Amino acid sequence: MNIMQLVQKKAEALKKARALSTLAESENRDLTDAESAEFDALMASIKSYSTNIDRAAGLLEAERTAPTVDASATGAAGASAGHNRGEDKPWRNFGEFLGAVKATTIRGGHVTDPRLQAALGASETSDADGGFLVPTEQSTEIIDRVWNEGQVSGRADRTPMRTSRLTIPGVNEDSRLPGFRYGGIAVYREAEAALYNSSKPNFKLIELINNKLIGLLYATEELLEDTDALSAWASKTFPKAMAFTLDDECINGLGSGQFLGILNSGALVIVAKDSGQAAATITTSNILNMHAASLASGRKNSVWFINQNIESQLYALTIPGDMGTAVALYVQPGMRGNNDGGYGTILGHPVIPIEQAATLGTVGDIILADMDQYLIGERSGIRADSSIHVQFLTGQTAFRWMMRNDGKPKQKAPVTPYKGSQALSSFVAVATRS
Repeated sequence: MNIMQLVQKKAEALKKARALSTLAESENRDLTDAESAEFDALMASIKSYSTNIDRAAGLLEAERTAPTVDASATGAAGASAGHNRGEDKPWRNFGEFLGAVKATTIRGGHVTDPRLQAALGASETSDADGGFLVPTEQSTEIIDRVWNEGQVSGRADRTPMRTSRLTIPGVNEDSRLPGFRYGGIAVYREAEAALYNSSKPNFKLIELINNKLIGLLYATEELLEDTDALSAWASKTFPKAMAFTLDDECINGLGSGQFLGILNSGALVIVAKDSGQAAATITTSNILNMHAASLASGRKNSVWFINQNIESQLYALTIPGDMGTAVALYVQPGMRGNNDGGYGTILGHPVIPIEQAATLGTVGDIILADMDQYLIGERSGIRADSSIHVQFLTGQTAFRWMMRNDGKPKQKAPVTPYKGSQALSSFVAVATRS
């Protein structure tokens, strides 16, 4: 078998082994004797395939790095060793890689640049389909940019996932009343020789299940000719597109096949609008009531996410100041020492306009959120592939990026405070004003 056949066989064995394990887990049981025997046989074959793949890859690497001989050049022995282009790595940028792919397309799929073979890795190559794996350094750069671009998701707590499903235990605390704090832990003062009262905590599980996020780029032959321009464009545009979707899911996600968004989670606290409040307005009391409903423990990290169409109303909001004067509630960027990343602030928290926030007058047009209490699990970084044949007749090369992740608030429900009746949360919005 050639290397791609070995890779395919290994993938099939892995899929069968995973199916056996998943079935037993879903039925909350161990593998049967027959399943165990089949599972062990599959694992043995996977190990064998891996060994053979490594051998084949080693042979390819040896051939790739072997010096070429330029018969047209003469030296002491009548010929000189040519330049080994396989050593020209890594790629200067994504555009240079695309240029090499374009040259391969022109030559009917024949790999003309040894660095393409070096970047592929045996398990990701499909010469029959003209497939190439985008170099690791370029894929890593893209995922870094995704999180840097994300105004919402980039602030979340990210954790790696070793499998497609992750469960994280946590203390189930939805009340600070006696007997409920810290999940039910209670301490007492007792008289000498009195009977001690015991308590035990109540735990919850946060479950994340990986889902795919796909990005697909078709690059024309004309665009590929200007490789530096394409590199700059792709390195900016794809992270922005993925970050936009991740941010949208953090706010509005339905939790089925995508993130569970703040606005659809049980953790959200919605404070009431003012009595007689006009439609499509934001008032000082709305803001102060939202702040009062936010968990004090998370205020250090909290930010305001707003729809930009409410921003003009923020400038008119005031709170009482010294000597009966009115002080602006919204502090503009650069005012009164505010240098918080170019954003204005309200009560010391950055005010960040995002497109994913709801329109003025509806729940979610302004959200006070502690994103450290939003969990994103990452199964892997970005897997990036390309194909020179998917749109061959239209003169385009396809480039695909895929992320696998999931996200949801760590908090399942609002917290009842020790004193007072206002429910508290890491995520707060104001009721619809219409």
